[in-house]
Amino acid sequence: MVDTVIEGPDAKRPLSNVGANNFEKFAIGQAKQFIPVSPDGFLVQDGILLRLAESKFHMIGIGTAENWVAYHAKAGGYNVSITSDPTSEYRQGADPLLFRYQVQGPKAEVLLTRLFGSQLDGIKFFHFKEVSLDGTGSTLCVTAWQVRPASNFLVRGVRASMYAVACWKRASRKASSRWAVGRITRSASIAGGWQRLCLQSMPRPNCGV
Repeated sequence: MVDTVIEGPDAKRPLSNVGANNFEKFAIGQAKQFIPVSPDGFLVQDGILLRLAESKFHMIGIGTAENWVAYHAKAGGYNVSITSDPTSEYRQGADPLLFRYQVQGPKAEVLLTRLFGSQLDGIKFFHFKEVSLDGTGSTLCVTAWQVRPASNFLVRGVRASMYAVACWKRASRKASSRWAVGRITRSASIAGGWQRLCLQSMPRPNCGV
């Protein structure tokens, strides 16, 4: 997946100008299924759009929607800065800035409560918040793909990601649940009628952390 951050005084303008979404009630801490379209109304691609601050947005997708917004932002002369973390095919061996995880299954609620306590309480569907994993670091919990107890997490940095994996594996053992990675996480996507790969470019966890 491609992660793109759009920030600046005009951050909302290129998004609202090329998107079919309503931005009037787009609150900080909310996510949208972003739908960019051509001038004739044809779908360009879709993606997940998070509003991090008044003038800061985070797009997640396969790259097409991000490129469309970036082009129009530059061509339109908008006062924004755009930074993008591409997929591993274009990263040339560099580590990703963000690591993506998905927790789901019949024991997901037990596992998440063991790790986060009450921090995840009150996160509505298609909303997100910053949470602390095991008392250290900050992780972004996003409910944009499923309803609780399934949740998605964005972890910044290799060391934080490896620590998160170790914490989740320890909690899984205590909850007598099975740890599965890679293409197994496609099950929720297939059930929802579309496919997605999670846990891409995940570093090998150090279970001794």
